[in-house]
Amino acid sequence: MFKRHPIYLVTHLILGFLGYFYPEVLYATIGYQLSQYALGIRFFLFEGVVKSGNSIEHTAIKLGEVGAGYVIAMLCKASSTT
Repeated sequence: MFKRHPIYLVTHLILGFLGYFYPEVLYATIGYQLSQYALGIRFFLFEGVVKSGNSIEHTAIKLGEVGAGYVIAMLCKASSTT
């Protein structure tokens, strides 16, 4: 698997969290990740680098991180309304 800086995990969690409240953020994030997979590249925003090579496993991990952020937002909202 690819080694990544922790900022990318945090970014994916935040995007998932925001995606719960703003669905367009979620749709854009999913589309962005799938487009990277389809093109076979990885774009590192904080380093300004594009690298070749991507896999369905890597994409699934990134989307799983987004999903975890979404679930965290859902749990936060549920706990604040009870």
